[in-house]
Amino acid sequence: MEIERRNENNIIGKLKAVILLMLVFTALFLIIFRYGEMINLNYDITRLNNELREKTGINSALYAELDKQVTINDIKYTAETKLDMNKPRNDQIIYINTKLSDDYNSQEKDNFYTMTSSVYERINHTFKNIVEIFKGSNE
Repeated sequence: MEIERRNENNIIGKLKAVILLMLVFTALFLIIFRYGEMINLNYDITRLNNELREKTGINSALYAELDKQVTINDIKYTAETKLDMNKPRNDQIIYINTKLSDDYNSQEKDNFYTMTSSVYERINHTFKNIVEIFKGSNE
Protein backbone atom coordinates (compact mmCIF):
# COMPACT_ATOMS: atom_id res chain seq x y z
CA MET A 1 0.00 0.00 0.00
CA GLU A 2 2.84 2.30 0.82
CA ILE A 3 4.53 1.42 -2.46
CA GLU A 4 1.37 2.24 -4.38
CA ARG A 5 1.20 5.59 -2.63
CA ARG A 6 4.80 6.35 -3.54
CA ASN A 7 4.12 5.34 -7.11
CA GLU A 8 1.05 7.56 -7.15
CA ASN A 9 3.02 10.46 -5.66
CA ASN A 10 5.83 9.90 -8.20
CA ILE A 11 3.31 9.72 -11.03
CA ILE A 12 1.48 12.84 -9.78
CA GLY A 13 4.82 14.66 -9.33
CA LYS A 14 5.94 13.68 -12.81
CA LEU A 15 2.53 14.66 -14.22
CA LYS A 16 2.78 18.08 -12.50
CA ALA A 17 6.29 18.53 -13.86
CA VAL A 18 5.12 17.62 -17.39
CA ILE A 19 2.12 19.98 -17.13
CA LEU A 20 4.35 22.78 -15.79
CA LEU A 21 6.85 22.16 -18.57
CA MET A 22 4.04 22.24 -21.17
CA LEU A 23 2.75 25.52 -19.72
CA VAL A 24 6.24 27.06 -19.85
CA PHE A 25 6.72 25.95 -23.47
CA THR A 26 3.25 27.20 -24.39
CA ALA A 27 3.99 30.58 -22.80
CA LEU A 28 7.35 30.79 -24.59
CA PHE A 29 5.71 29.81 -27.88
CA LEU A 30 3.05 32.53 -27.46
CA ILE A 31 5.70 35.12 -26.63
CA ILE A 32 7.80 34.18 -29.66
CA PHE A 33 4.69 34.06 -31.89
CA ARG A 34 3.60 37.55 -30.75
CA TYR A 35 7.12 38.88 -31.26
CA GLY A 36 7.09 37.52 -34.80
CA GLU A 37 3.72 39.16 -35.43
CA MET A 38 5.06 42.49 -34.20
CA ILE A 39 8.06 42.21 -36.53
CA ASN A 40 5.73 41.48 -39.46
CA LEU A 41 3.55 44.46 -38.53
CA ASN A 42 6.63 46.71 -38.38
CA TYR A 43 7.62 45.54 -41.87
CA ASP A 44 4.08 46.29 -43.07
CA ILE A 45 4.18 49.77 -41.51
CA THR A 46 7.53 50.50 -43.15
CA ARG A 47 6.27 49.27 -46.52
CA LEU A 48 3.08 51.36 -46.23
CA ASN A 49 5.06 54.47 -45.25
CA ASN A 50 7.27 54.00 -48.29
CA GLU A 51 4.19 53.63 -50.49
CA LEU A 52 2.70 56.77 -48.93
CA ARG A 53 5.86 58.77 -49.66
CA GLU A 54 5.86 57.48 -53.22
CA LYS A 55 2.18 58.32 -53.76
CA THR A 56 2.67 61.77 -52.20
CA GLY A 57 5.51 62.44 -54.64
CA ILE A 58 3.34 61.33 -57.56
CA ASN A 59 0.50 63.51 -56.29
CA SER A 60 2.79 66.55 -56.05
CA ALA A 61 4.07 65.91 -59.56
CA LEU A 62 0.49 65.70 -60.85
CA TYR A 63 -0.42 69.00 -59.17
CA ALA A 64 2.65 70.63 -60.73
CA GLU A 65 1.65 69.24 -64.14
CA LEU A 66 -1.89 70.51 -63.64
CA ASP A 67 -0.58 73.97 -62.82
CA LYS A 68 1.46 73.93 -66.02
CA GLN A 69 -1.59 72.96 -68.11
CA VAL A 70 -3.80 75.84 -66.93
CA THR A 71 -3.40 78.91 -69.13
CA ILE A 72 -4.73 82.44 -68.86
CA ASN A 73 -7.16 81.71 -71.69
CA ASP A 74 -8.64 78.79 -69.72
CA ILE A 75 -9.12 81.05 -66.71
CA LYS A 76 -10.69 83.75 -68.89
CA TYR A 77 -13.03 81.24 -70.53
CA THR A 78 -14.10 79.82 -67.17
CA ALA A 79 -14.64 83.30 -65.72
CA GLU A 80 -16.76 84.43 -68.66
CA THR A 81 -18.83 81.28 -69.20
CA LYS A 82 -19.21 79.57 -65.83
CA LEU A 83 -18.84 82.51 -63.44
CA ASP A 84 -20.59 85.08 -65.68
CA MET A 85 -17.82 87.66 -65.26
CA ASN A 86 -17.18 90.53 -67.69
CA LYS A 87 -14.27 92.86 -68.32
CA PRO A 88 -14.63 96.17 -66.43
CA ARG A 89 -15.62 99.26 -68.37
CA ASN A 90 -13.25 102.24 -68.52
CA ASP A 91 -15.29 104.18 -65.97
CA GLN A 92 -15.05 101.26 -63.53
CA ILE A 93 -11.25 101.12 -63.57
CA ILE A 94 -9.39 102.96 -60.80
CA TYR A 95 -5.67 103.55 -61.09
CA ILE A 96 -3.56 103.90 -57.98
CA ASN A 97 -0.24 105.72 -57.99
CA THR A 98 2.22 103.41 -56.30
CA LYS A 99 5.14 105.85 -56.32
CA LEU A 100 5.88 106.88 -52.77
CA SER A 101 8.10 109.80 -51.91
CA ASP A 102 10.84 109.58 -49.34
CA ASP A 103 9.66 112.81 -47.71
CA TYR A 104 7.24 111.14 -45.37
CA ASN A 105 6.90 112.92 -42.04
CA SER A 106 4.76 111.41 -39.38
CA GLN A 107 3.45 112.97 -36.21
CA GLU A 108 5.36 110.42 -34.13
CA LYS A 109 8.59 111.32 -35.90
CA ASP A 110 8.02 115.05 -35.26
CA ASN A 111 7.16 114.40 -31.61
CA PHE A 112 10.34 112.35 -31.16
CA TYR A 113 12.56 115.11 -32.54
CA THR A 114 10.78 117.74 -30.46
CA MET A 115 11.14 115.70 -27.28
CA THR A 116 14.76 114.88 -28.03
CA SER A 117 15.71 118.51 -28.60
CA SER A 118 13.80 119.53 -25.47
CA VAL A 119 15.68 117.00 -23.34
CA TYR A 120 18.96 118.10 -24.89
CA GLU A 121 18.23 121.76 -24.07
CA ARG A 122 17.39 120.89 -20.45
CA ILE A 123 20.61 118.87 -20.02
CA ASN A 124 22.64 121.66 -21.63
CA HIS A 125 21.02 124.32 -19.38
CA THR A 126 21.64 122.19 -16.25
CA PHE A 127 25.27 121.63 -17.24
CA LYS A 128 25.79 125.39 -17.77
CA ASN A 129 24.30 126.13 -14.35
CA ILE A 130 26.63 123.58 -12.70
CA VAL A 131 29.64 125.10 -14.50
CA GLU A 132 28.64 128.61 -13.34
CA ILE A 133 28.31 127.41 -9.74
CA PHE A 134 31.82 125.96 -9.82
CA LYS A 135 33.22 129.09 -11.51
CA GLY A 136 31.61 131.27 -8.86
CA SER A 137 33.08 129.21 -6.01
CA ASN A 138 36.59 129.53 -7.44
CA GLU A 139 36.54 133.36 -7.37
